[in-house]
Amino acid sequence: MLLGDDDVTPTAATHDKMEAEANFAAGSLSFLNEKFAQECRDLPATIASAQDLKKRYGNTFTTTLWRMFEHAGEDCPIIGLVGKHPRDFDNGQPNFRHVVPSVAFDQGFNIPSVEALADVVRSYCWGKRGPLGHGEVIIVAKDGKRHAFQFETFYNGYDALTLGVHAKEVPTVIAAASVSVFE
Repeated sequence: MLLGDDDVTPTAATHDKMEAEANFAAGSLSFLNEKFAQECRDLPATIASAQDLKKRYGNTFTTTLWRMFEHAGEDCPIIGLVGKHPRDFDNGQPNFRHVVPSVAFDQGFNIPSVEALADVVRSYCWGKRGPLGHGEVIIVAKDGKRHAFQFETFYNGYDALTLGVHAKEVPTVIAAASVSVFE
């Protein structure tokens, strides 16, 4: 398609589409396409499951977890974050290079601000390498309902990988005045 084209000829949108198609094709080959997708759906969406899949398929931890965001998140809202160590402040800027919402997350939730996500992740991360911590995060859905997500972060020396998986809807509590009834 691009025979004879240089870096300037295709539009940015065309270039992005071609890059996405190339990434999809490479990922399908690297992860044996449907076999990996089925395993992601069968396993709990956790850092430990991603580590097991990484060993099984021989890919990097970052690419394995990214594919898990995609496949395990088809039905379950998942948000993934990839970036620097949460304690590695970069002039006060958020440390994430990528915020990856799953299909189910994208359908039901708006992506929280990167700054808010960075603050939440920093609040529970204390280690230097390996598992950094975990915490529960409340995210408001597009319909206004509150949902709890279980977040966990792992640092492999290069990337801090955060996985946020939907746990439950959080009921709205309305305070009521107490009333005593005397007969």
